[in-house]
Amino acid sequence: ILIASPSSRAIGTIAKLFGQRYFIEYINLKIREDEECIDREFSKGLVDMKIYFIESQPKIVSETLESRLSTVELRYAVVKEAVEATVEIKAVEGCFSGEIAACTTNIQDGVVLLDSTITCCVMDDNGDVQLSRRVMAVQCKEKLLLTVVNQDDM
Repeated sequence: ILIASPSSRAIGTIAKLFGQRYFIEYINLKIREDEECIDREFSKGLVDMKIYFIESQPKIVSETLESRLSTVELRYAVVKEAVEATVEIKAVEGCFSGEIAACTTNIQDGVVLLDSTITCCVMDDNGDVQLSRRVMAVQCKEKLLLTVVNQDDM
């Protein structure tokens, strides 16, 4: 399991340099083996991400953080006038097996929230499926689109 420390949300600072805005983010990914072990370092460092914003179409940007143990690709888009969307999935019966992805009407590149072929599906006592990400930024004028594919349909 990869975890972001200290939380799963981005922690960073916006800086302005030579008229261009940058988002500086500290990355600290660790590998959690079990509850009793101390987490092992996976990737650590600072990434300075140039903030791109085009009014008509947000631009998806990819940055790479290379550390001694790994190379991590970060993909992001600056979203103006956004709201926070929280996604919760509840399995009514049995265990969910498949893929859940999200995108917006303006940014079609989907973000995988759950892929049971890669990670086992974990549910709590209420049937809520634990997603790898459950909070997304959505521009006020856009819609959040969820794609749910059952394992039988894959």
